[in-house]
Amino acid sequence: MFRPGNPPSKPVSADRLLQVLSRFKVVMDLNMPGLQLDGVELADRSFYGCNFTQSQFRNCTIRNCTFELCFFDFSSHSSGSYSDLRAKNCVFACSSFDRITFTGSDLIQCSFNGITGTELVIDDCDLLHSRFDGAPNLDLQVINCNLKQTRFIRTPKDRLSFSFANEEDAVFVDREGW
Repeated sequence: MFRPGNPPSKPVSADRLLQVLSRFKVVMDLNMPGLQLDGVELADRSFYGCNFTQSQFRNCTIRNCTFELCFFDFSSHSSGSYSDLRAKNCVFACSSFDRITFTGSDLIQCSFNGITGTELVIDDCDLLHSRFDGAPNLDLQVINCNLKQTRFIRTPKDRLSFSFANEEDAVFVDREGW
């Protein structure tokens, strides 16, 4: 397990992150704001309490990874594939997703509030208690997913597509004051 010392770590570069990941499967409390990853494959790793704020993920493949209490707010994700993830209590707020597919993942109690995106596909995932609030510029396709208590507050339903998902268990409100 890799855990930087106190005080909190200085921001980590993409090269340094890849060095750490070549030696450790578990990473805790790593500070990586503004990280730029291009064409990187992350597999079989666990991240706890890490900060990816304002990072860019381009053409990345992320598979079989765990993320708990990680921050991806204001990040951008393009042309990537994310599969078999276990993300819990993660924040993706105000991020952009373009041509991204999540497959076979557990996205539990995650915040996707205010995200934007084109061609965001979530397929065969558990979205239990996740939030997609205030996302008027989102084209989202949800296929074969568990949406129990997933919230879509002030996110236009006409920009969302559901196939074989229990959308009746999700919360949809398209008005002020909720």
